[in-house]
Amino acid sequence: MKKIFRMVSVLILSIVTPVFSQLSVVSSYPTHGDINVDTAATFVLNFNEPLDTSARFEYPGDFFLNLYFYPDSLIGEPDSIVLSTDLMTVNVYNLHLEFNTTYLFTLVDAVSTSEDSLAQPYSMTFTTASVLATADVSGSLSYPGHDPEGTWVAILNDYPFKERGGSPVNGIVIPPSSDSYTINYVDTGWYWVGGIKNFHVGEEINPMIEEGTGVGFLDADNDYIVDSIYVSLSSHITGIDFTLHTAILQTAKEPLTLVGNAVRSWATDAFLVRVLSEVNSDGNSTGWEYIFYSPSLAERTSWLNVGDLVVRGVPDEFPSDTVEVPTNWVDSDLILGIAESQGGSDFRQAYPDAEIRSLLGQFSIEYSSPKLNLLNSKRNLNNTFFNYLRFNHIITKNAMSGFNLLDNINGLTSFVWVVQYYSPEYDEYLLFIMDPVSGEILNTSSTATDAEEAAFPIAQDWSSDAKLWNVFNQFGSLDTLGSSEFWSCIYYSPSLDSLHSVTLWGQIPVISGSPGFLPTDTLTIPFGWFDSDYCLLVAEAGGGSNYRYSNLNVIINASLMRWSQGFNPDWTIWTFTYSSSTTPDLQILVNAFEGIVVGVEAGDKTYIPQKFNLSQNYPNPFNPSTKIIYEIPEKDFVTLTIYNLLGSEVAILVNEEKGPGKYEVEFNAGDLASGVYIYRLKSGSNTLSRKLVLLK
Repeated sequence: MKKIFRMVSVLILSIVTPVFSQLSVVSSYPTHGDINVDTAATFVLNFNEPLDTSARFEYPGDFFLNLYFYPDSLIGEPDSIVLSTDLMTVNVYNLHLEFNTTYLFTLVDAVSTSEDSLAQPYSMTFTTASVLATADVSGSLSYPGHDPEGTWVAILNDYPFKERGGSPVNGIVIPPSSDSYTINYVDTGWYWVGGIKNFHVGEEINPMIEEGTGVGFLDADNDYIVDSIYVSLSSHITGIDFTLHTAILQTAKEPLTLVGNAVRSWATDAFLVRVLSEVNSDGNSTGWEYIFYSPSLAERTSWLNVGDLVVRGVPDEFPSDTVEVPTNWVDSDLILGIAESQGGSDFRQAYPDAEIRSLLGQFSIEYSSPKLNLLNSKRNLNNTFFNYLRFNHIITKNAMSGFNLLDNINGLTSFVWVVQYYSPEYDEYLLFIMDPVSGEILNTSSTATDAEEAAFPIAQDWSSDAKLWNVFNQFGSLDTLGSSEFWSCIYYSPSLDSLHSVTLWGQIPVISGSPGFLPTDTLTIPFGWFDSDYCLLVAEAGGGSNYRYSNLNVIINASLMRWSQGFNPDWTIWTFTYSSSTTPDLQILVNAFEGIVVGVEAGDKTYIPQKFNLSQNYPNPFNPSTKIIYEIPEKDFVTLTIYNLLGSEVAILVNEEKGPGKYEVEFNAGDLASGVYIYRLKSGSNTLSRKLVLLK
């Protein structure tokens, strides 16, 4: 686990420190400076007031005490935790400490039965070895307009503002009526000094910065970079003075002037390319991260703020952005207002633990699953000292040969606001992708006609004679209004004799390129076809509605094509496939120009194909599973084999005699690497091959 200060607004914590707190620790065992502590010793904390054991903190493990300790690699859980009858003494029996290890232990908060919170943290350093280090670090702390007493001053073992920032390894709490500190028992090494006041420790042992938290770091030369100090054996490092700054809630634009002054000290030509943070429902955060790019230096740098504190970050990996965000981008408060009104507020009501994450940056998407969960869990995000939310998870995957993410959205810039509501407890999310200037939500579901209207100009850029060949919904299910969040439109060019695919996410064209297979025919779709909403109503009346009400977990997939392998190739057919976990599929075919049902195929009905056929797998691209449908008109020995591009066989899906019929095979490629593969169907003298794309 990482021990880090978290620079985000944490709104779910119900315990707030009162102004006139009286609860305090009277004594403890071990105590500060103890040596030869038994690894199985009973850990004791004595308080001056009875404890409210119903109080709960995120760390450790929904406990009534809020703790930080380093290192946290205990051998095992305590044998038991027992309170005295007066509720003023906590006994932790056998904390399972490591041999020859020095520990930093800090009690951050507790609550008394009179509802007082701990007046100030209680910190101590002790060891299970026979000796403690003899070096120390001292200095003074200023906190303009506030009393610095109760500030936890700590030394960290690495630069705090990098992706995997340092952990506090030793520290002390400034006593009442003092602004000075001395950290004793410091081992030899390089350290970074910081302080924090009025905070709590989160579930990942992260000191969490909230509104009113004071934070500061040593930056003696005022270059916005936290200074390091070297402590040698038995040395006494003095004069390590620094200032605390108060965290306040701010929108994304409010700190920009202050941050811009710091950025100009790095590069005068630098401009903003990305903004991100976790926010509250008003679009405010106690800390924002800004990424700037300098053309003259050909470098990107991260800048972080809390209140009027600005520091330079060092992420392990920067996004590749080199384009300036639009100068008239909408601030985060307006963006969250729109998101809240369009379902965000309802999501928070349904999931009280919901967190809200936001990013302003160039559009990119990870094609990893139909869910398209752009963010890892909170646990995976907590990896910086002032943990600004990082969207390294939103990365471009170009493993799909021939596909490229579009650089623009209908002529607009590729910049978007991304807002995600996420519930860690239920693993549910709600995602908004919004125009950065107007605030328009771009990833709303649409019908096939709306999607094709957005895709057609892109296909025309590919080939001026491009004509629509196929439309189908991607990922998940068509809703009962005939809309989908994802559509793919495939176009055929007679002059190029090839296909081009455009995939849309709501109103956003996101991928454009070859679909990875050759056309099975050249029959394109004429203009004037009925939209997916109207034809779905026809399908519903033709048996789809009854199927949905009679079965569980029903999803609907739709595809529009010429009926080249059906009754009449001149017809354009909507195929609606209803699938359920409880019964065979139902397929309803609707004439897209007449709006009438022309065919119904239930899963238990025998279907005799008229010719040998191998359909394109669906979905494609896929991860990790896809379906392959093939048809054989007569009984024969059938093989269906997967090959890589080198011609090596990687899987055999079918290898047996089959009767005439239509068959569906699921291919799970969980053990294979991303890339293009060939699947080949052979039956007697007939052979057909197609490409499929695995994209992890």
